[in-house]
Amino acid sequence: MSCETSAAETLIIPAIIARKPVTSIGDSAFAGCSALTAITIPDNVTSIGDEAFRDCTALTSITIPHNVTSIGDEAFRGCTNLEHINMLGNTPLTLGSNLFNGIHTDAKVYLAPMVTGYGDIFKGLDVIPSPLTYAMNGDTITIENCEPSVAMTLIIPDTISGKPVTSIGDNAFESCPNLTSITLPADVTSIGDYAFKGCSGLTSITIPDSVTSIGKNAFENCISLEHISMLGNIPTTLGSNLFNGVHAEAKVYLAPMVTGYENTFSHLDVIPSPLTYTLLANGGVGIADCETSATGPLLIPAIIARKSVTDINYEAFKYCTELTSITIPDSVTSIGDSAFMYCYKLTSIKIPDSVTYIGSQAFKDCSDLTSITIPDSVTTIGDEAFKNCTGLTKITIPNSVTSIGDAAFKNCTGLTSIKIPDGVTDISYEAFKDCSGLTSITIPDSVTSIATQAFIGCSGLTSITMLGNIPAAVDGATDQHADCSGWAAIGECEANPEWMNQFCARSCGRSPAGTAVFNYVHAEAKVYLAPMVTGYEDTFGGLEVIPSPLTGAIDGDTVTIVSCDTSTTGALIIPAIIARKPMTSIGNGAFWKCTALTSITIPDSVTSIGDEAFRDCTGLTSITIPDNVISIGDEPFKGCTKLEHINMLGNIPQTLGSNLFNGVHPDAVVCVQPGCATLLWSRLR
Repeated sequence: MSCETSAAETLIIPAIIARKPVTSIGDSAFAGCSALTAITIPDNVTSIGDEAFRDCTALTSITIPHNVTSIGDEAFRGCTNLEHINMLGNTPLTLGSNLFNGIHTDAKVYLAPMVTGYGDIFKGLDVIPSPLTYAMNGDTITIENCEPSVAMTLIIPDTISGKPVTSIGDNAFESCPNLTSITLPADVTSIGDYAFKGCSGLTSITIPDSVTSIGKNAFENCISLEHISMLGNIPTTLGSNLFNGVHAEAKVYLAPMVTGYENTFSHLDVIPSPLTYTLLANGGVGIADCETSATGPLLIPAIIARKSVTDINYEAFKYCTELTSITIPDSVTSIGDSAFMYCYKLTSIKIPDSVTYIGSQAFKDCSDLTSITIPDSVTTIGDEAFKNCTGLTKITIPNSVTSIGDAAFKNCTGLTSIKIPDGVTDISYEAFKDCSGLTSITIPDSVTSIATQAFIGCSGLTSITMLGNIPAAVDGATDQHADCSGWAAIGECEANPEWMNQFCARSCGRSPAGTAVFNYVHAEAKVYLAPMVTGYEDTFGGLEVIPSPLTGAIDGDTVTIVSCDTSTTGALIIPAIIARKPMTSIGNGAFWKCTALTSITIPDSVTSIGDEAFRDCTGLTSITIPDNVISIGDEPFKGCTKLEHINMLGNIPQTLGSNLFNGVHPDAVVCVQPGCATLLWSRLR
């Protein structure tokens, strides 16, 4: 067996392939699968080959089934994050050398109950024996006892020696006071009398939906136990005094759509789940609805009815006005239309990396939402997805997003900046309308279409930077509704900007060539062009266009600045990226006689500064040379008569020309990080 090294995240090896059992994992089968975070080995495997999991650097734990009798040389070498090795069977008969070379420094071997042959150290790692003992009952297992001294989070395995654990015996965990958390097997059906009596450190317990019987006094005197989660319908057999002596604030929390419980369960208050769900054709579960009375934080379970929750359905949480935070599990891939619409008090929500789709109006009118990060698995943001999220001050949109829907961020008045990702091709109708806090926006060169009113009403917007050539389609280039001319007079439109709709720009005296895109932005707003872009006239979208003073030349995969308009004034920031290529060089004489420049910011991407690059920049008072610069040509600052401070962020460049600082200010110094000194002055001068 082998695996593609590109395999990512969780992988379950099937027990049967081509109607035959999988019994061996071959040499180097998973070597170099660096993105694998978890892997399940089937019970019928008996042999793991040499270097089978070498350099699986994301792997944090591995479980070796009880039937494995042979593990080859360096099977887990270089698994740098591997901390948890679970051995379900006795020590294998054949063991290779250096099994765990280069794994995590805190790694340990954890043994299943009653396995033998390991000792205190196994292949250089500490061995942690299981505190459990068990009994076989035909084809099933009963947990009979746990060492009272156990002080840990304990997971009872689903199977032992290949048989399912179905019962927790009488008194099995009685008086284990240091047990803080325990996970019961998925198929357990019976919890015995006094099973967890006196587990005073236990704060919560989850009862699987398979449980049909709980014995008397099962959780008696669990004085810290506050949270009892019931995943299934009420068990058919219940003993007395189940929760005597638990925490005074203890409650029973029900999974969605379970039945049979009343207002109390063994004297404890019962909290029903506010959620309902549907079973989906893909085999998963969709959250269908939440009671609008739900309050506070809400955790959506990853598993319901033993199936993964994959979808948040249409309008599932609409009008849940008292929810303050929602945790979405990593299993969810789709957030449906209007899913969280009108959740006014929602302040935080984490969208997991598994989500690929955010539907229309998904978070519309979530006015208390302050920040959100969209994962790089998402490609589309639906229409009005974040409309009227007035409290939103920060949003991160990944480069995977190619489409931003109509009015997606309309009236997000708290947004002061937003980065439109490089992959976006269309900025839709009203996408950022009335984002009055927005002061600047950069349009990437991937954008080919800007719809009407995309930025209308962004009253604080003063700077629009265009990184690419003029988009092919901009706001009403074709007249879709010529019969709109009688709608309103120009003066009426000026007084009533809401009348300015996407079809009738001409009726308000606007040009069809993009003017409505930037209507009602700041009075001083301008469009700034990146170097080497083309197609713009003196105005764009009704705003003055400021061409870049820089000219660049593409050299393979990099760009060199070859000249700057000598009339350029004030401060200038040289972009690190031009035409999607790194700007690495400042050419010979590039800024010669730019006398009105007062400061220049050189990006970290620059490695080379050419001859006379800044000659006669007489307004320049200081310059910072990034640490990546390895070459400076002849006389780069000649005649920079006001230049007093030269800040060197890196080691002395490998190649230095002559007369570097001829004609600079007589009191000029070279500042070497950290601190300022003149130690290199004689060398550089």
